[in-house]
Amino acid sequence: MRPEAVLRRDALAIFKTALKAADPAQAIRRHVAVEAGTLRVGRKRYRLDGFGRVIVVGAGKASARMGEALERLL
Repeated sequence: MRPEAVLRRDALAIFKTALKAADPAQAIRRHVAVEAGTLRVGRKRYRLDGFGRVIVVGAGKASARMGEALERLL
């Protein structure tokens, strides 16, 4: 394989990895979970059985993807 092709392949792999790491939905999945009726956000935990509904509010370019990820978790 030519050196240019190797550089292009490596650059593309680095770019794809960076995009995946910056994905807002991935960030939610890394830091938020629902376990046994409890919402875990980082180190904080919230019991969900006392709530009839959860309202998610966000602002900014990433908020729609983050909201979709939260909706899937809940």
